[in-house]
Amino acid sequence: MTSRQDLFEGTQPVFTQVPPMVPRSISVIRAPRSAAFSAAAMARNPNVRIEPAWKVSHLYGMPCAFYHQLPAAWYLAARFNDDFENAVLHAINGGGQNQSQAMLTGALVGAQVGLAGIPQRLLDGLERADELQQLAHTLASQMQT
Repeated sequence: MTSRQDLFEGTQPVFTQVPPMVPRSISVIRAPRSAAFSAAAMARNPNVRIEPAWKVSHLYGMPCAFYHQLPAAWYLAARFNDDFENAVLHAINGGGQNQSQAMLTGALVGAQVGLAGIPQRLLDGLERADELQQLAHTLASQMQT
């Protein structure tokens, strides 16, 4: 199995200068030189599989910082790009900061599948569901103009 270190060999810094409002620790984030190592590319590559998919959290890390959550969310959103429920369930089952990872994954997949792609039973359980759906429709209509 490929380790996290193997995936990021040959990387270069993303930032050349740290913006003043960004914590110093973020300046060491590194990105792969090739898109072949991106989380989304891995999800689409039949030769690379993380099984079960929720273990993606273990590969990319589970700290709560936003930038630690993105690779796992991108992987799940690419792998389950047309299956909102499975994507979010795998994010939840990954452990660690699963709430933030599930929110990111849900946002990414939700943007792909739209409101119609989210199971109604998940929407029915939301507090202020009508208000949130109206807000979603308003935002979507503004994006279409």
